[in-house]
Amino acid sequence: MIGPTLRRAICRLGLAAVSSAAAAGCYHQYVAVSRPDPEVRSGSKMVYSYAWGLLHSKDTVAVCPETNAIDQLEVKSNFGQTMLGLLTLGIVVPRRLTWRCSRPREGTGEIGLAR
Repeated sequence: MIGPTLRRAICRLGLAAVSSAAAAGCYHQYVAVSRPDPEVRSGSKMVYSYAWGLLHSKDTVAVCPETNAIDQLEVKSNFGQTMLGLLTLGIVVPRRLTWRCSRPREGTGEIGLAR
C-alpha cells in the first residue's frame, strides 16, 4: 500500500511532467527581407545543435547556387523535437530549416556606392 506522502510526491511528479509536456510545444521563427520576392525554388533540411547550443552540425549545403541569396528563412520544431531536447536536457536539439531563394537580380554593371 502506498502511503499518503508517497502518493502526494507521485501526484506532484505527474503534474510536473504534464506541465512540462504542455509547455513544450512547437517552435517557429520566420525571417524575411523587407520586400520579399521569392523564387519558386525552396528547400528544407534538418539541423542539430548539441551540448546546449555550444556545438552545431557542420554540414552545409549550397541552398541557392544560382543567386547566392536567401529571400525567406524559417526555423521550426515540432512537439517531438522539443520533447527530445527536453528529455536529453538540451544535449541534442533538432530543428527544421526551410528556405526560399531570392529571384535573380539584374545588375547595373557598376560597382560602387549609390549616388
